[in-house]
Amino acid sequence: MSEDSKHIKILERLREKYVILKLDKGNGVVLIKIAAYEKCLTGLFADTTKFQKIQNDPTFTQLTILQQYLRTIYKRNETDDSISENIRPQSTRPARAYGLHKTHKSFDVLPPFRPIIDTTGTAYQPVAKYLARLLSPLAQNEYTLKDSFDAVSRIHNIPKNLLDQGYRYVLFDVKSLFTNIPLKKVVNIVQKLVYDEKLITTQLEKRTLKKLLIDCCIKITFSFNNELYQQVLGVSMGSPLGPTLANILMTALEDEIVRPLINDGTIKFYTRYVDDILVLTKPKDIPSILSKFNSFHPQIQFTWRNS
Repeated sequence: MSEDSKHIKILERLREKYVILKLDKGNGVVLIKIAAYEKCLTGLFADTTKFQKIQNDPTFTQLTILQQYLRTIYKRNETDDSISENIRPQSTRPARAYGLHKTHKSFDVLPPFRPIIDTTGTAYQPVAKYLARLLSPLAQNEYTLKDSFDAVSRIHNIPKNLLDQGYRYVLFDVKSLFTNIPLKKVVNIVQKLVYDEKLITTQLEKRTLKKLLIDCCIKITFSFNNELYQQVLGVSMGSPLGPTLANILMTALEDEIVRPLINDGTIKFYTRYVDDILVLTKPKDIPSILSKFNSFHPQIQFTWRNS
């Protein structure tokens, strides 16, 4: 028997008792017993402030309604032939939910889970992909990291004498950012940037963009363990729109909260990858920075730790 065949046999035996998951961040895999995995995810989706269990599958009804609405905005000349073809759904099914371990977080027995709702194949997936591409310029600014090489380059350019002056690196992140994104607020931010500041050009009317954004986030039915749910708060990780809306929200926070802290010298260095933030500041200023971050919106709350 070849080595590959042996490895396949081992994986098959493992899958009888374990769920095999990739790490939430970094390389590697996690093995967790199937019963423990299903118990953890069932508990996660039992949070009725974020997820709602439903009895009947509305996906085909939603498909019909969406197809009709897309034809309407095409007739209003808000989309052209190319866009209309790209965003038109042909079929649909419920999204698939699973969880990734936050193994980079502290834990006792099991690390916390990050809920992932894979919207591939759902009615709103083509629209969400189009909106994510359309809005992508709004999701970046000078603080946004492209990759780990970008992070290394930025850190390398920080004056070394700042550490001698008492400044320290601090890591901030948002508690469960995606499921806590205030959808109304981020949609209002998008509308302001698109229609008031005109940072991007689109033929979509203001009301149309608002409706499509909201529907793409809250009209996603997903299945887990033979039960059907809908997400009622935040946005889905696993949707093309998730990272885009998360980054747009964070850039708004940076305009409102971070720039003044940089301008008054409280923060000497700041960079971010989605909600993972690296700050260079003095330890005495950490409580004040945390308080200001947390004042941005009640649903967006931060934690911090020394780097």
